[in-house]
Amino acid sequence: MQCIIVHFSQTGNTEKVARAIQKGVSQTAGNCEITTIKEIKPERLIDYDLIGLGCPVQGFVEPGVIQAYIYRMRDLNGKHIFPFATHGTRPEFFFPSIVPKLEKKGLVVIGMYNCYADLNLPSMPRPYPTAGHPN
Repeated sequence: MQCIIVHFSQTGNTEKVARAIQKGVSQTAGNCEITTIKEIKPERLIDYDLIGLGCPVQGFVEPGVIQAYIYRMRDLNGKHIFPFATHGTRPEFFFPSIVPKLEKKGLVVIGMYNCYADLNLPSMPRPYPTAGHPN
């Protein structure tokens, strides 16, 4: 099985979670690559059987750069994917937003994960309740 974790991380929070997921998948299923959306073109995802796609929640949904990445994916009919997200506020609109986009590309969503992370908004008081996360 060919596995890859692809992530977009601005502050390091999502990358930290991506690395933890990669470690767990590697221990269970063998080798699992990890990379960023800048390092792998969406067209290359056809080479993988299992794809993890992670990003921060921005404006309650996936960031525009992830929307564009998904848009550029070719048909990945039958490939398995699990989206994951980091967030400082409520994530309830994230999965209802991203899952249909992934399914439209023929991907089979086999699971989802989200976790609180330190919030990096200048307008919010510090320390924010999620400070120090993910830990």
